[in-house]
Amino acid sequence: MARSGFLTGMAFFAVAHISYICAFGWSPLNPFPLAVILPVEGLIFFTVLLPELPGLLVYLIPLYILLLGTMVWRSLVVPLPRDAWLFAATGGVSFMVSDTALAIDKFCTPLPYAEAVIMGTYYLAQILLTLSATDGTEQHREPRKKKH
Repeated sequence: MARSGFLTGMAFFAVAHISYICAFGWSPLNPFPLAVILPVEGLIFFTVLLPELPGLLVYLIPLYILLLGTMVWRSLVVPLPRDAWLFAATGGVSFMVSDTALAIDKFCTPLPYAEAVIMGTYYLAQILLTLSATDGTEQHREPRKKKH
C-alpha cells in the first residue's frame, strides 16, 4: 500500500476509534485497565515499531496507538449486560490484536499468515463490537402487514 493510502486508512480507522470511544462513553471511569494497556502499547511501540518507522509515522503512530488504547480501555469498562460486555471487551481487544499484527507485518517483519490474522481479528472485532450494541436479549418484531 502506498504511504498516502496507508495514512488515509489510518485516519479513517482513527475516526472509527473515536466513534467507538464516544459510543462506549466515559462512565464509569475505572482507569485500571488503562494502566495495563498503555504500558503494553508503549513497550511494543518503543521496542518494536519505533526503530522501523519512517518519517511522519514516528509522530502519527503514537497518536493512533493512544486512540486505539483508549478505545480498548473503554470497551473493557463499559457498563453493559454480561453478554454485551463480553462482546465489547473481546471486540476491542481483537481490534488491538489486528492493528498490532498489521503494524508488525508492515513495518518490522513479515508475519506468517499475516492477512488471515489481520483480517480475521479485524472482522471478529467488528462483529463483536456491533453485537455489543444490543442488550443481549433476543428481540422479535411483528411481520409487516401487506398494504392492499
